[in-house]
Amino acid sequence: MAQWRTVARSALAVIVSRHTALRALLRLPLPQRPVPRVLGVDDFALCRRRRYATVLIDADTRERVDVLPDREAHTLETWPREHPGVEVVCRDSSDAYAEAVRRALPAALQVADRWHLWHNLAEAVRKEVTTHSMYWATAGPPPQQGIQAATTRHRWQQIHNQLDKGHRAYSNAPADSTSAPTPSNATPTSANPNAWSAHRSTGPPSSTPTMTTYADAGNKTPPSTLRNSSPRSRN
Repeated sequence: MAQWRTVARSALAVIVSRHTALRALLRLPLPQRPVPRVLGVDDFALCRRRRYATVLIDADTRERVDVLPDREAHTLETWPREHPGVEVVCRDSSDAYAEAVRRALPAALQVADRWHLWHNLAEAVRKEVTTHSMYWATAGPPPQQGIQAATTRHRWQQIHNQLDKGHRAYSNAPADSTSAPTPSNATPTSANPNAWSAHRSTGPPSSTPTMTTYADAGNKTPPSTLRNSSPRSRN
């Protein structure tokens, strides 16, 4: 308020309110713009998901021509009838706009604007990639860089070094069970029928086992000790 009064006093030597200044600006006639040869049509939100309007621009000069109060087909159809001379209409994929242009300008050429063309193409590609995302992990070679790839290679080398030395792994079956399922890549040993010798597909290790790894990581006692122990002996 104070700024408006200061400007008005210095220029006109009178004090006016902002409402008076706005009313004076609204009384000014709008400049007459020529009808564009290439008309651009698009909608925008006055209140998102509630109220929309339509903006008309000159696609050659990129200047705004007019603003329509809504995005209905009959509203857009009226404007070209009152402003003849449009030869090309650049618009989005709206069915309402397409129908309005066909009725008002049957001889005009309708083209898709560049932004909506690239946007629709990107959305189609994104949906296609998302649909087949489960197959991308197996479509190429394993990753050769990064922390995860280095960790995987390190663990793979450690496991096969242990297998080359003849280290064996126990199955998850209980120690007193004699009907544990036989894995396809393991063979029972003579020392323990519940122990399975894990080795590569090239054959069993040639050296004598020197260390045994148990599947039950929370229990460090061998299965034979657990089978012979009792609550009284542990006390």
